[in-house]
Amino acid sequence: MTSQPPYPDLPLSRFLELLAGPDPAPSGGGAAALAVCLGAGLCAMAARLSAGQLGADEAADLTTNAERTVATAASLIQADADSYRGVITAQRQPADTDGESRRRQIAAALSDAAASGPDRGQAGRRRQPEPPRRRDRQRPAGRGRGQGRGDPGRDQPGRGTGRRPARPRRAPRG
Repeated sequence: MTSQPPYPDLPLSRFLELLAGPDPAPSGGGAAALAVCLGAGLCAMAARLSAGQLGADEAADLTTNAERTVATAASLIQADADSYRGVITAQRQPADTDGESRRRQIAAALSDAAASGPDRGQAGRRRQPEPPRRRDRQRPAGRGRGQGRGDPGRDQPGRGTGRRPARPRRAPRG
């Protein structure tokens, strides 16, 4: 295996080639972390573009949180590959006569893999709940979906209700 830069520093096309390649790393954890990076990046972009509607402070907070998520997930791309490599290396060790040494190596590698990654003490910790939405951003009372202006056929029976209007019955041919 040749020396290469960390996975987050690779061009996306090269990372995808390695992901599809025959080596055990990068694997599903790295792909999942990349997907999180992409989603969080889109959230940061949306927050920046929505600064006029959200207000500068709220947009800045959302952008900061999304950028932190990108950085954390990007580091997990490499951490997943490194920990998985350790497990694979331990599993490929030749078994000695009783196999106990190999089992200990595998158990230690699995334990290290489970404990790897940034903020491991934060795993499973829930975020603080978001403050309630401001009243001026909610729909006015009595104006839910399909009510008020823009309702096609509001004054026409059978229109705008999702049902087809009744058709007159034809007299049987005779």
